Amino acid sequence: MTFSWEDEYDERQAQSKMKRLMKQENERQRSSARKEYSQSVRSLVKFVRNKDPRWANIKARQEKETQERDLKLKQEAAQRRKEKDEKIRQEMERLDKINLYEDDIALNQVFFSDNTNADDLYCEVCDIEFDNVSMKEKHLKSRKHKDNLEILKRLMKQQDEEVIKNKDDNDNDLKKINENTDDNDNL
Repeated sequence: MTFSWEDEYDERQAQSKMKRLMKQENERQRSSARKEYSQSVRSLVKFVRNKDPRWANIKARQEKETQERDLKLKQEAAQRRKEKDEKIRQEMERLDKINLYEDDIALNQVFFSDNTNADDLYCEVCDIEFDNVSMKEKHLKSRKHKDNLEILKRLMKQQDEEVIKNKDDNDNDLKKINENTDDNDNL
């Protein structure tokens, strides 16, 4: 609705200088008429809602749906929390296993590395040489370095397992040889 009937002035009869002022005043009048009209419609709707029995049913249904939705969201959040806690627990177990091998790696670095200045700026894991210490420190915190370190840990773990397996096989072979020599000596 334009609310043009609320205009106080007729702009068609005005001179050019006054026309702009008349437009502004008419727009103020229209704006206040729109506000009054909107307010009266809102109050009518509110009155009808209070008196209409269907509205109470609609309101009750909306509240029930809201409660069901809230309950469902809470259950989903609880399920997500459980899954997250389980993932964290599994990750912690995995990290505990890795920490054992990290200790071995740290000991190997302490006992088998040369402490020269050139080695201070070299990353053996990634095979990269750096210009200064700050670049190396940034690199050590980077995702690429951590991924390479993880790969190296897995490789070392596999090698350790192979060494242990080979040692057990060699021990068994030595026992057989000793048994055979003992049998030959007894003859």
